[in-house]
Amino acid sequence: MSELKNFGDVVCDYLHKSKIKDRNIQYCMQQTELHKVIEIAACAVDENNKIHEHQRRVGKIKLQEFANLLKQKEQEIKKVKKFDELLNIIKSIKCYRIGELVRYDTAERIGFFLKIYPEKIYLHAGVKVGVKNLLGNLYRKNFLIIDDLPYELKKYKSEFNLQFYDFESIFCQYKDKFEQLHFRKSNP
Repeated sequence: MSELKNFGDVVCDYLHKSKIKDRNIQYCMQQTELHKVIEIAACAVDENNKIHEHQRRVGKIKLQEFANLLKQKEQEIKKVKKFDELLNIIKSIKCYRIGELVRYDTAERIGFFLKIYPEKIYLHAGVKVGVKNLLGNLYRKNFLIIDDLPYELKKYKSEFNLQFYDFESIFCQYKDKFEQLHFRKSNP
């Protein structure tokens, strides 16, 4: 789809492109043991041992250090019932060069394995930029709920069964488009 004119175009373009699922998440979901998933997720590697583009700059050594620390939390991770709990455990690991995007992506990968998914739209990195371009100033929010979204995007949640992680991907991938298309504050 070459020209995106409205929210519907953005959602359709996203759905068309998202048929190719994240290889790192797929690799985590293929595992049978949580300790292996924690290592793979924190090291941000796929089945070819290739680091995800979001984490490449962190480097293999720091990601492995993070993975080693996170593996010590396996028993806590086994007990989680909600994505927030999982993310908080991962955030508790203090490791140089490991920022919020690494932590969130790690939680998402482990969460998919555990079948625990985000229940809100977490604002980090490109997601935060996309939401700001769409809604303006965020006033230091760390997350959004569906009701915070403009009607033009919110209506697609049920129509296309979009999940919170889909909205995060849309905000990140189309952050520049939101600014160009002047989607701001168009709630009815």
